[in-house]
Formats: sequence, structure tokens, C-alpha cells
Amino acid sequence: MQLILLQPDYLPDPCGDLKLITALPALIAPDWNNLMIQAFIKNRSRHLCNIIDFRTESNAIETTQALLEDHEVIFAVDIIIEHLRSSAGILEWAEKNFPDVPRVVYGDWVTQHRLAVSYIPHIDRLICGCPKNGLKSLLDFYDNPKRLERCHGIGTPEAPPENDVDDVHIQGLLKMPSWEDVNWANYQKRNDHAYNEAEIRISSGNSHTPPDKAFGDAQHPITFYPMDEIAKMLQVCQGSGVTHIFVNDPPGVWNSDRLSQWCTTLRNHGSSTPWGMQFLPAYFDEEDAEELFKSSCRRVEFIWPSCDPDVLKSYGCIITPKDFLQTIHHLHHHKIQVLLSIWVGGPEEKDKKHEADRIVKLIESLNYCPYKLVAFPFSFDSKLYKEHIKNSGIDLTKWVLSNLDSNQEVSIPLWGGKEALSHLESVEKSINKRIRKNMKRRFKRAFTLIREKNWIETFERLAIGKPPQA
Repeated sequence: MQLILLQPDYLPDPCGDLKLITALPALIAPDWNNLMIQAFIKNRSRHLCNIIDFRTESNAIETTQALLEDHEVIFAVDIIIEHLRSSAGILEWAEKNFPDVPRVVYGDWVTQHRLAVSYIPHIDRLICGCPKNGLKSLLDFYDNPKRLERCHGIGTPEAPPENDVDDVHIQGLLKMPSWEDVNWANYQKRNDHAYNEAEIRISSGNSHTPPDKAFGDAQHPITFYPMDEIAKMLQVCQGSGVTHIFVNDPPGVWNSDRLSQWCTTLRNHGSSTPWGMQFLPAYFDEEDAEELFKSSCRRVEFIWPSCDPDVLKSYGCIITPKDFLQTIHHLHHHKIQVLLSIWVGGPEEKDKKHEADRIVKLIESLNYCPYKLVAFPFSFDSKLYKEHIKNSGIDLTKWVLSNLDSNQEVSIPLWGGKEALSHLESVEKSINKRIRKNMKRRFKRAFTLIREKNWIETFERLAIGKPPQA
């Protein structure tokens, strides 16, 4: 049989970037979890596995029809709760265009809220627990219903399973994905330039430390993939169309020893593919920045879950903006780009009326470092969500039904409902208006342009009648 993983084209909603003020392009990258499932199915079974990414695929029906010609097929969709409407839309598309192909859903939300899956239409089966083992069992025994009934973690929306599929032991069974299975031409066309980013992770699960309390997978302990295997993936990137790697692990994964080990592993394997990572605000000295640079790190995203110092301390962040300026200086000195990812509207914000003021103050104190505003991410399987939900009175079933309503223009944020959506919009408008009008920022941008522009090349192009490059 053949498994086709359907990657939805996520609709705009408040869980995405509100505004990006930076030279970095907004990129579409292959989904890491889907790539890991594909690698597992191909290496641990006799079945085939393909991915159709609706963010890049312009002829999804034709592509799917071509895959249906030679093999019996099962569609599978990872239900991402913050993109629920997009996931439901792809299931509707599958039933409308290929009604005879079974549709199965999986994912952490499906596992923890299996009784709510019945509210989502067009689902034949669901997998609770490890999707890799579950999908493999489904492919192995789909033609043997009696045997399939005995498989843990596989059921229907009307009769969800009582037990979960056991996890895969990472060190022994997991193989790293192959870039050769990715249609990079589609991503390059979608990204509209020759800059292709791939997202990877060096770990699975959650570190259960303060920096990761807002991140998902809280029910799973942290487990690390072999760094040598990840480094080998980076080695072959340039020949596969990948121009940049982003290591998308939550910040709690990193400490000084692990970061040093990662950089050393990359250098030992001779990897020269530029890569980036995400971190909570921390101090990097000259030696740290040099080590990152030598391992080809070219971008660090610093997540600010709040601009309230008391809230930041609960994430383990005690660095002051003045000290963090030194981090920016050291990284810039080694040509490593710094981006601030500022989360807005979190459940721990006590004085939301002045949240915009705190954010503007931070941006100004950091000399208008490139930043993006992000609606505080909703991870239902995070420690923060579980603490918040006890006192919030949120009815998750009603929230699911409201976000499946086609008359609803955008998804309603779980943190605060419709009032939170209004707050996010007003904060975005206020901050960007105040930052853009600031004369100090305008002079800083002009000075940066004058300092960084290659004036010799510009005058040479003008001398031969060519326009200067942007």
C-alpha cells in the first residue's frame, strides 16, 4: 500500500506573524514531522510514502491521481489544532475529489482529545499515540479488519481507541529523512527566490524546564537524535537544493555544553550549509559568537515570550536589555543575523493595557533590532496551557466548533477569545505606527545602508550604464 501525507495550506490566523519588519524572507519549508514519518515508513516497512504539500503544490489533484494509478492509497492528516480549519478543509478536499480513499488523522491533539475528533467531519480512522508505528500498522493490516481491531491506538471517531500506540525508540529505529524525497522546485517557486529553507530538529519531546513551558510535547520526555546523523543531513543539503537550515527545537533544549557539542559536530563533518536556531534572551560572548560562526551559523532568533521582567523570570530569563545589547553586538561582529520574535497577548500578561508600551520600550532599548510580532502561540499540550486552562473556564469543544464554522473569518485565539483578537490587532497597529515614525530608527536605517552598501560596485555599474543593485 501507499501512504500519502497531506500537508494543509494553513489559512492566515492570529497564531501567525502579525508583522515582520526585517530583511528575512517569509519561507515555506517541508514539515519535519512528515519527513520523519516518511523516512520511518520507507525504512521500516514494505510500503510507499509520499507527501503532498498544499502550500506549494499547484496541481494537487493531478499529482494525487498519478500516485493512485499503481497502488492502493490511504490519506493521512496531522491535525494541528491552531490550524484546525485548514486541517478540516484538506479532509473535505480529499473526500470530495477522492471519496474512495480512506482518510486517517493523527497527532498530539488527536491523542489527547480523541472524543472531540468526532466533531470534525470526513474522518474514517484516527491514530492515538505514536503516528509512525500507528500508520505502519494501519498499512500492514488495513485489508485484515480483525487483525486491525487488535492494534493498539487505532480506532474510528465514533469508537476511539482506549489505548495508545507505543512510541518508537529513537536511537534504535529512526532514520533521518532524505532531502532527495523533497520536490525543492515547488518550494523555490513558492518562496519566489533561490532561497530554500529546511527545518530540522535535533530532539523530540519537551525538556520540562522553564524555557519550554509554553512549548508542546509536555507529555513526552526530551529525547535526542544522534547529532552525527543530523550533521550528515546538513552535509548533503547544498546538492539537494537546500540553501539554509533552521534548527527548530524549543529553546530549553540548548545549554552551553550542548550548543558547543552541536557546533563541534558540524565542524567535524565539514558542514558549510548556513543554519539558524531559536533561543531565549541570553548572553553570548565573543567566543560563543565565534564558535557559532565557524560552524556556519548565520541567524539566531531570540524569543521574547513577554516584555514584562517578572514574566520573563518565570521562563528563566534574567538578562537585561542593556546586557543583551552586548549579545547582539557580538553576533553582528561575526556576521550572524539577529531577529527578535516578540510574543504578544500571552495568558500571563497582567497589565495588557500597557503591553504595547513595554514592547516599544524593548525595541528602542535594543536599537531597533529587526523584530517580528507573533501572537502568543497556543500549544494545548504545553505546561502553560494546562496551568491556564484550570482557571480559564474555556470549553475546548465549543472552541473547536466555532473554529470549524465557515462563517468565522479568522480563528479565535484560545488565550482570551475574541477580546484577545482585538487586543492583538490594536497592539500591532500601535507598535508599528510608533516604531516607523521614530526618527532615530530612520537615521539608523539610513546609516546602515550607507555603511553596508558596496559603493565601488554601484559606481562601476553606473559607469557602464547598468542600474545599481538593490
